[in-house]
Amino acid sequence: METGAVFDTIDGVTNQPAKGFDAHLHDVSLPELIQFICLERKARELKVKRGQEEGSIYFENGEIVHACVGGLEGEEAFFKILSWQSGSLILSHNSSPQKTIDLPWSFLVMEAAKRMDEEGSHVENHASTAEPEAVPQSCKVLIVDDSELFRRELEKIFSDLGNVDVIATASNGKDALHSLEKEQPDLITLDANMPVMGGDLALKHIMVKSPAPVLLVSGLSAHSFGNLMDFIRLGAIDFLPKPENQEERELFVARLRSCISHFDEFHVERLRRSRAPKPPILKARPGLPAEKLLIMNGGWGGLLEVLKIVPSLTKAPAFSAIITLDLYPQLLEPVAKYLDAYSMHTVAPLLAGGPLLESQLWISRKGEPLEIIGDADGRAVRLMRGGQKQGFSRMVASALEVYGKELSVLFVSGAEELDAQAVDALKAAGATVMIQDPATALHPAPLESLERKFGQSAKVISCEEVCSFCEEMFHA
Repeated sequence: METGAVFDTIDGVTNQPAKGFDAHLHDVSLPELIQFICLERKARELKVKRGQEEGSIYFENGEIVHACVGGLEGEEAFFKILSWQSGSLILSHNSSPQKTIDLPWSFLVMEAAKRMDEEGSHVENHASTAEPEAVPQSCKVLIVDDSELFRRELEKIFSDLGNVDVIATASNGKDALHSLEKEQPDLITLDANMPVMGGDLALKHIMVKSPAPVLLVSGLSAHSFGNLMDFIRLGAIDFLPKPENQEERELFVARLRSCISHFDEFHVERLRRSRAPKPPILKARPGLPAEKLLIMNGGWGGLLEVLKIVPSLTKAPAFSAIITLDLYPQLLEPVAKYLDAYSMHTVAPLLAGGPLLESQLWISRKGEPLEIIGDADGRAVRLMRGGQKQGFSRMVASALEVYGKELSVLFVSGAEELDAQAVDALKAAGATVMIQDPATALHPAPLESLERKFGQSAKVISCEEVCSFCEEMFHA
């Protein structure tokens, strides 16, 4: 869909009217204008007016730093403004009065598009007092944490999110299991380290007796990260580090909001646990430029599938991979380090860009604007800057331009959608497309959509089968 709304008239003025210009632009979408403003990298205020409603988006150094409309501030204010389908705008040289947004502007724009897609409408259907992102029914939550203070904080966060009913709290795993005898939550937040019964044992009981989506909410430390990944292998749908400051709290709340928006689409009963990985006997270091490229993409539930696949990938000639996952920001580097310890390939976080070499696997967060480039000297992946076309479809299209039929794309649980142009291009080039069997995925809806788009052109496969299929394909 076209992200954002089209505005018939934009009035641009500076804070010095005598030296500025009045401008009238037609058929300009908000995302397009936001991209231009971010490219300018100046302190700006974009005032948006629709009827009696008025909101502002503030920019500094190429990023969105604050938004406000009515009683809303921060990300929710931004999403509400972008949901408007028409109006008038005023662009001026004003500094932001405060900072309430820390996420990259590209992520915010794509998240706004995702929300509009999920609402299934391109017209205005929300009153000014409506929740920015409503779910069809209340999400029932069980909070399990030994800290009374943090339990209260979580209850407040869920209350502020709306459409959430905290049906019970527990201070340890044993009390949580007692609660599950009486309640059937839609979502459980689970601490890892608790007295009486820890989170690991509680999770095993939950997945056997009362399967429900479990969010691991615990402290993040380098020495215990392997143990935290064990929770994912056992069926936890994600790991959220407990926030330690306001910036982390905002990211934490945004992640919870995303989870709540999808809770009724999760199928935890379909999850297949991952076996504990073993360190490789031999380590294949990056070598010559890769002649073949595998792109893996996943969202909710995708990390579990990647934990199955990457440690099992055998060495293949001239093979490289890019893995894009919907990861919490703090997890990119520790996840890459964890996978590197159990993979015979070299796994590293993609922070800016890097060469595509054989046995080199890059991991990136969903929403990062990536592009594949190549010439006679080699091939690489790079992070695109403001002003360039972005999105997962663009990354796939650029990879297809460089690798052609030697490109393979694997979609796992919660994967991002591709636009029709990218789908047609993959079909025409004869590239290999693999889609995780939706019947084995936590979040199957995106996979079902991709299966319909590709039809017989894609191979529907379980993640346990991916490694043998890739080995056969890459050695062909």
